[in-house]
Amino acid sequence: MEFRFAECQFDPARRELVRRGERVSLEPQLFDLLLLLLSARDRAVTKQEIIAKVWSGRAVTDAVITTRIRSLRRLLGDDGKKQTLIGTLHRIGYRFVAPVDVVAERYVAPAAPADPAAAPGSAPGSAPGSALGSAPGSALAPAPLVRDGTPDGMTPSGALSLALPKRPSIAVLPFAPLDPAPRQKVIARGFTHDVTVRLARTRWLFVTAPASADRFSLETGSPAEIGRLLGVRYLLRGAVLGTDRRFRLSAALCDTVEGGEVWAERFDRRIDDLFDVQDEIAERVVSGVESEIEQDQRRRARLSPLASLDAWSAYHKAMDLLYRFTPEAQAEAAAVLDHARRLDPDASRIMAAQSLLHWQRVFLSGSLGSAKARRDEIARTLETAQQSVSLDAMDPQAHWALGRALRLVEDLDGSVEEFQRAIDINPSYANAHYTLAVGLKFLSRHGEAFTRCSTARRISPYDPLGFAHLSQIAELHALSGNPREALGYIRRSARDEKAHHHIHAIAAWCHELAGEHEMARTYVRSAQAIHPGYSRAEYFKNCPFRDPDKSLIDDALRRAGL
Repeated sequence: MEFRFAECQFDPARRELVRRGERVSLEPQLFDLLLLLLSARDRAVTKQEIIAKVWSGRAVTDAVITTRIRSLRRLLGDDGKKQTLIGTLHRIGYRFVAPVDVVAERYVAPAAPADPAAAPGSAPGSAPGSALGSAPGSALAPAPLVRDGTPDGMTPSGALSLALPKRPSIAVLPFAPLDPAPRQKVIARGFTHDVTVRLARTRWLFVTAPASADRFSLETGSPAEIGRLLGVRYLLRGAVLGTDRRFRLSAALCDTVEGGEVWAERFDRRIDDLFDVQDEIAERVVSGVESEIEQDQRRRARLSPLASLDAWSAYHKAMDLLYRFTPEAQAEAAAVLDHARRLDPDASRIMAAQSLLHWQRVFLSGSLGSAKARRDEIARTLETAQQSVSLDAMDPQAHWALGRALRLVEDLDGSVEEFQRAIDINPSYANAHYTLAVGLKFLSRHGEAFTRCSTARRISPYDPLGFAHLSQIAELHALSGNPREALGYIRRSARDEKAHHHIHAIAAWCHELAGEHEMARTYVRSAQAIHPGYSRAEYFKNCPFRDPDKSLIDDALRRAGL
């Protein structure tokens, strides 16, 4: 069904809000909140009910609920003074007070050609000219959805207009069993379901419901046509082949707009425990897809002028700039984030990126001119991270930002807890695994840190922070008593164009511990050339090791000349 009120149309099935003829970006929490208020429009909705249904019963303050109501009102063209759409009931909750028309959907089957011979190759009942006919064994193209009248978001004929959402969008097509055996069909269907569910947990990604995606196959239509019919940019497809003892799965991600495959992978495993194998491969498929889509979004945002960017694209452009680790890129990222916040001031992910900007200023700029300036910047890092969590407590990047902020105030245990929380929400979040490794390293939990860093590299082998992943492995080798094992990793890390002065300091102490004194002195000089006045004190301000690791590193840096 569709809800119509004031200047808006809201279609829950398509997760779409249209206002004044324009599609409005709606975050998952705001979607849930609007649907709850509209569904219960004949009564008051208490704050306890909102917490139970929107925040799944987690502890949330009244201020957080008020902030989300304010954001929803603004998107709908309402405000707290007028309350023409959403009314506040003092000490009780809220109610949707505007008149609402509910329009039920009705499906109309497409008309068959008057003369079947006029549409060669098409089965009766299929849309003329479409490759997605209804021949036996093929996927059915969805019948056009028709409603009375022609509201915005629909074509004059009454069919839904499936324009691409502003955020990245994907459909998981049914994985194909290459063997007709019933067991293979069950395994293929299990993988399709598991990957879809895991992708749906990625809150920045629009995922088509299986009920719609299951009706399509690349055997019956091109990626471009299926993408158009489902209203998504990306399609994920796969094939499954297995025996009693071995199992092979291949998966590929294709871009329905620009064409071509942007990611592909094949997995071969022994079937000792099918569920364990399924969990491992599904996680790797999802992490590869997430990483590739994010990098593809950044590539396209990088080439666009600021004025043309929506909030989501501006966020990606800012992240691309921040990962260059230069003062010039930081300054440009600040302007891009200002633009993004003006467009969507209540987006958790944009606020997390703002926290990262403040964090980088502290991490890369030393004292910032004075101890007070550094304290103020740390306070801003923590404040914006906390705001990000309050806006969406289920956004893993919000907890990742908070974990980084807590590290600056040397709350290492709290930092590790936040990184773990981010992983609990999204196990495929490579950055959370990497930063958790960093936190565990500072706590001298080297074995656990190794495991997390290896997971980050496996999830995202071509990550923008790959140079930092290498430096962590080098540090862990050196701190575990194997400094010569560290040298290959840290040299590769220091050669990267994004390697900052802290990376060169790490290279210095790793080489000094390995007995390479002259190379250690060379890396000290390069660190001071990148950041004049750099010292051991500044290094440990940003890298809060505990003894005995701190004493070991401090002595090595001193001997290397820092």
